[in-house]
Amino acid sequence: RECLDRLKEEHQQLRMDGTRNVWIVKPGYGSRGRGIKCFDDMQEIISYATGRKKAAIVQKYVENCMTLSSRKFDIRCWVLVSNWNPLTVWTYEPYIR
Repeated sequence: RECLDRLKEEHQQLRMDGTRNVWIVKPGYGSRGRGIKCFDDMQEIISYATGRKKAAIVQKYVENCMTLSSRKFDIRCWVLVSNWNPLTVWTYEPYIR
């Protein structure tokens, strides 16, 4: 119990992760819902994403999402990490929809 309490304290988004560890893999170009695949196995994700001819985006699926007035919403924020050492991160204007 103590370990779980500490995990909840350290990992603020634990409730949103759910229990299935679901990830979304989608085309890296304007998919609009087309070509989206869901995976819960890392080897399957790697095999699918590297076997494609075009780029793919991999993102964590929020299983237990937050709602606003009982509606799901997206917070869109694009991030580019151009260097790990020193860490250099670029962001593009986030928005909510």
